[in-house]
Amino acid sequence: HTHTHLPSLPFSLLAFWQSDAAFEQYFARKKTLIPSPHDLSYFNWDTQVSNSLPSPNFEIITDQYPGVLFRNRRDRKTLNVDPKFETPGDNTVRVCISSPEYEQIVFYDHVMRTKA
Repeated sequence: HTHTHLPSLPFSLLAFWQSDAAFEQYFARKKTLIPSPHDLSYFNWDTQVSNSLPSPNFEIITDQYPGVLFRNRRDRKTLNVDPKFETPGDNTVRVCISSPEYEQIVFYDHVMRTKA
């Protein structure tokens, strides 16, 4: 399976998937993940085009910080995807992954706490 290298892959943040089966295709390397203007947050470095769309899980905050923040709709915790920050927020872990197929991969794993 060959992958086309994109000279400047857009930045994108995905907020949710319709099913786990959709993600399995990417982990099995049967499909290539391509950022889209329909994702939670998207920025194309070549065209300087950005777009943000709220999702059922996250709202987008653009007025409190010189950048973009994401607030989980259920637990109200804020995620900061700025790599200069030591932590992305409460109950969130940033994981960087190396891959020959992608220029950069960063996962933000946000765990929602539930009341016992």
